[in-house]
Order: sequence, then C-alpha cells, then structure tokens
Amino acid sequence: KQEQREKEAEEAINAINKKTGRNMPQAIATAVVLIAIILACLLISVDLFVYLVVLFMVLALWELRVDFATAGLHIPVVALWACSAVT
Repeated sequence: KQEQREKEAEEAINAINKKTGRNMPQAIATAVVLIAIILACLLISVDLFVYLVVLFMVLALWELRVDFATAGLHIPVVALWACSAVT
C-alpha cells in the first residue's frame, strides 16, 4: 500500500513538472533559499543587501549575454557589469 502511494505521488509530481516545464520541488526549494538569503542580508546589514543586489545584477547580465550569444549578438558584458555596479 505504501509503495502504491509513492508511485501515485511520483506520477503526480511528474504530471506537475510536465505542465510547468520545470521541476517544481526544486523550484520551490530554490525560492525558499533565495528568500532566506535576502532576508538574512536585510537583517544583517543594508550594505550587505546592496552587494547582494549587485551580485544578482551581474548574474542576470551574464544570463542575458548567454541568451544574446545564442542569437549571434555579442554585448559588452564587462562594461555593463561596471555600469550596473556603479549605478
């Protein structure tokens, strides 16, 4: 009976993943971790939160560079990093 429940649960998770296009338990866990990091930075120091925002901007620009590169477009990522960090 336990084995049947596990199989049904696995099938339900697979159906959800198929609908959403991603692994939902992993996506939820990632969101929880990111929220915890953001809250910890806010509680520890506002300056630390600013550095976290800069880090997220750098990572987002890197992802944008990768997406543009797949389309054959090349952006000056180092210049964008410098400009985004300064602003």
